[in-house]
Amino acid sequence: MTIDNNNEILNFFKNNGYVNNNNNSYDIINEINNMNVMVYGVKIDKNYLTTFGPSNPLTIAITKKKEKILDCLLNICNSLELNLNCHKRYKDSLIYHAISSNNSKILLKVLSYPNIRVDIFDEDDYNTALHHYCRKFKSPEDCQEIINIMIERTNDLNRINGKGKTPLHKAILNDSIRLMLVHSLIENGARLNVFNYFDYTPLHCAIKLGRCDVILKLLKNGADISIQRNNSPSSYQLSIQLDSPNVLKLINNYLNLSSFLDRHRLSNYLLQFLKRDILYSNLNEVNQDILIEMGLQKENALLILKFLNK
Repeated sequence: MTIDNNNEILNFFKNNGYVNNNNNSYDIINEINNMNVMVYGVKIDKNYLTTFGPSNPLTIAITKKKEKILDCLLNICNSLELNLNCHKRYKDSLIYHAISSNNSKILLKVLSYPNIRVDIFDEDDYNTALHHYCRKFKSPEDCQEIINIMIERTNDLNRINGKGKTPLHKAILNDSIRLMLVHSLIENGARLNVFNYFDYTPLHCAIKLGRCDVILKLLKNGADISIQRNNSPSSYQLSIQLDSPNVLKLINNYLNLSSFLDRHRLSNYLLQFLKRDILYSNLNEVNQDILIEMGLQKENALLILKFLNK
């Protein structure tokens, strides 16, 4: 592993206290032994690479968004077969710092390191890396690839944190990539009707935040608008209390469609309508071909069309 005349990497080690002499060999690794890594003529204790405090070179490279340097350091760690999961708290982990960087390239580099864990958590709040990513990560670049990797590696997609929140609860709070996150979590089996310790399901959270895009996505996949726990309101009751015009319009549109299908004994087809973005307000856009494609018998399709004066 040689990078000739790479001043960026050399200056990084100098500026962060890892170089203290003038023996500036161009080899990234001059010597590897049982205790130390030799970088630019200076021995670095392996503990620096596996203890993720403020002086850890990996942490500094991530914080300063030095991608080439991070690559170099990860290659060193990999050549030494270092375990980068040697931390007691999630907030001390390499992946925590990578997610906090809000840099997709850096996070992908860390995720590509062998055996990096995403299911670790802190005992104070029980947030995992997946909770953290879903809530805090903002960059849309490569976000689909990242969430796919994290979902594949997690032991429990529905793990609750210290407040009873699943990654789906947290994704709804994301200001930037929430719809992609919600879609990916649902497609991979996230449970929709889990109450957190405040008696809110993900649908409650979406309604409270007025996020109609997420509300519709949850309803399309079978979120229950009527369930409640203890003395807290159902998500429908919450929408009435909050009196958000756009949310109420969407909810009433959904309920009117549901009632219409119930009257015609076609409630089993509710999700079929929703997944085609057909609500009560645009019900007149359906035709016989669409209804047959949904699986309705011809007589039921004709009954609906007759009601719609088609």
